[in-house]
Amino acid sequence: MIEVERVSNKFQELEALKDVSLSVQRSSIYGLVCSNGAGKTTLLKILAGIYRQNSGELTIDSQPVFENDAIKARTSFIPDLPYFFPNFSIQHTAHFYAQIYPQWNQARLEKLGGVFNIEVKRRIKTLSKGMQRQVSFWLSLALMPDVMILDGPLDGLDPVMRQKVKNLIIQDVAEREMTVMISSHNLRDLEDICDYIGILHQGRMLIQKDLDDLKADVHKIQLAFRGEIPPALLQDMQPLYQEKRGRVLVLIVCGVYEDMIRRMRSYHPAVLDVLPLTLERYLYTKWGIMVMKLKTSFINRGILFNDFKRFAWISAGYLLVLLLSLPLKVFMLYSQLEDIRINNVYMYSRIFQFDTNQSFLSVMALILVPVLTGLLLFRYLQDNQAADMIHALPVKREVLYNTHIIAGILILFMPLTLTALISWALVSGLGIEQLNGIILSWLFISLLINLLFFMTSVAVGMITGMTTLQGVLTYILLHLPSGLSVLLLNNMHKYTYGFAYDYYLGKIEKLSPLIRLTEISIHPIKTSEIAVYLLSSITLYFVGRYIYQRRHIEAAGNAIAFDGLRLFSNTRLPFALCCCSAVIFTRFKTVWPGHILVIFWVPCWPIS
Repeated sequence: MIEVERVSNKFQELEALKDVSLSVQRSSIYGLVCSNGAGKTTLLKILAGIYRQNSGELTIDSQPVFENDAIKARTSFIPDLPYFFPNFSIQHTAHFYAQIYPQWNQARLEKLGGVFNIEVKRRIKTLSKGMQRQVSFWLSLALMPDVMILDGPLDGLDPVMRQKVKNLIIQDVAEREMTVMISSHNLRDLEDICDYIGILHQGRMLIQKDLDDLKADVHKIQLAFRGEIPPALLQDMQPLYQEKRGRVLVLIVCGVYEDMIRRMRSYHPAVLDVLPLTLERYLYTKWGIMVMKLKTSFINRGILFNDFKRFAWISAGYLLVLLLSLPLKVFMLYSQLEDIRINNVYMYSRIFQFDTNQSFLSVMALILVPVLTGLLLFRYLQDNQAADMIHALPVKREVLYNTHIIAGILILFMPLTLTALISWALVSGLGIEQLNGIILSWLFISLLINLLFFMTSVAVGMITGMTTLQGVLTYILLHLPSGLSVLLLNNMHKYTYGFAYDYYLGKIEKLSPLIRLTEISIHPIKTSEIAVYLLSSITLYFVGRYIYQRRHIEAAGNAIAFDGLRLFSNTRLPFALCCCSAVIFTRFKTVWPGHILVIFWVPCWPIS
C-alpha cells in the first residue's frame, strides 16, 4: 500500500531524513515513534504530498504522491496543528471539502455529528483546541479516505473522546480496509491500536516490526530471593535495565524467552514473575529514546468558489470606489453644467483618462487593488499551517495556481466591467454618447493594467515568504526599468560631455507602468505599449507557475523562499533598488513621494 524507499530530505543545512525506508500494508495501522527532531513531521508531510523529497521514492498503490491529485483525493492528513479558514463554520468547511473530495459522504458527516456533538454552524476558530481537533477527525472521517495520516492529533483529546476516535478509526480499518499511519508521543495510544511500529531517530529508521514481534525478544522479569541476590546473576543475564528493591530485583533482559527463564531458575529464586512490558519502557530500554475518483481540469471549482467567498469584499470595495470616482462624478459634473452640457465633452472625458487631478481615487485603486489581491490570494504560502492544509488537498499545484489566478482576474475585472456598463448607461441617459468610445478605451487599459500589476504581485509572491516584502518588491519591480534607466542617465550626464540628458529623460516615464498610468491623460498609450504589457503579463503568469511548482512549502515565513536567491537578503542590492524607485518618484514629482519607499523599506530588510 505505502512504500517508502531510501527517501532523503534536506532543507537548507538541516538534513531531516536520511535514506528512510518503510512499508505499510493495506488495512493496517502503522505507528511512527520518534524522538524530538527526528524528522517525523517532514516524513508525514511528504506522505501527504505537501513536501517533495530530495531523493528516493515514495508511492501509495504504486503511484507517486506528490502532485498526484487522484492519490491525494483518497488521502486524509491531520497535522499536529490543524488549520481552518478564518470565519468558516463547520458547515462551510464541510461544503468546501465536499467540492474537493469525490468520496465525500454527507450522510457520514451527519451520522458522526451524534458522536462529536458540536453545532455545525459554530465558527471553528471560536472552538477550543480540543474541539478543533475533534472537528478535524469529524471532517476527515467524512472524506471516506483510503489512507489516513495523523501527526499526533490524538494528543489534544480528552480520554473519553480519544477512545471514541480510536474506535472510529479501528472500525474504518476493519470495514473499509482503510490504512492508517499515526504518530504520537503518547505511546499508550499507539500500543492500543497499532499493528506495526516504526522507530525514527535522528532522521533514520532504526527498526520497523509487528508490535508483538517487536517486544518478543525483550522481557521484564521480577525475581525475589530468600537471601542475598546472587552477584553472578547480573553478570550472566546482562540486563538492559535493573532495579533493586531490597531482596526483590526487577530486570529487563533481551533474548529468547525460554532460555532466559531457564537460566534465571538456575539461581533458585523464591519468586519469578514475568511482568508486562510497555512500549514506552521497551523504547527507552533498548533504544534510549524518550518520547513523549477525481476529474482534473485547468481550475478547481471548489477552490474558486472558496476564493470568491473569502475575498468578495475586495471586488465590492473596488466597485464602490470606481462608482464614486467615475459615473458619480460624470453625473455631478452634468448637474453643474447648463448651457454647455452636450458640447463640453472634453471635461467629461478627463474623468476617464486617468487624470489624478480628476480621478485620484480611481487611479490609486488601479495601483493598489491588483497588488493587494495578489497578496491575499497567495498569502497561504507564507503561513506554515495554511500551506500544509492547502497542499494536502487532492489538487495539483498547477491547478491551485490557475484557480487563484482566475479568481483574482474575476475579482478585479468584474468591478471594472460593471463600472463601464453603468457609465455607458448613464452617458446614454444624459445624452452624451460621445463618451462611449472613451469609456471603452478606459475599460481596456484598466483591464490591462490590473492584469499586469496582479501578475507581477503573484510572480513576486512565489519567491518570498513575507507579505510585506512581497508588496514592496512588487512596486520596486514595476519601477525597476525606469529606476535603472535614471541611474544610467545620471551617470552618463555626469561623465559624458554633450550627452542629450533632457531628451532621453523625457522618455523614461514610459518604462514604468506605474508612472505611465499617470501620464496617459497627456500621452495616450500606444499599441506597442499595449503589446508589451500584455506579453509581460503572460510571461509573468508562466514564470510564477514554474516557480510555484518548484517552491519548497517549508520556506513559508522566510524572506526569500529559494536558497539561490538569498543573496538579495544579505546585500545592499534591495536598498539600491529602492533608491531607484526614489529617484523616479522624486524626479517626476508624481503624487507619491519617493522618499516614503526608502523610509518604509530600509527597516524591513536586513543589510549586512
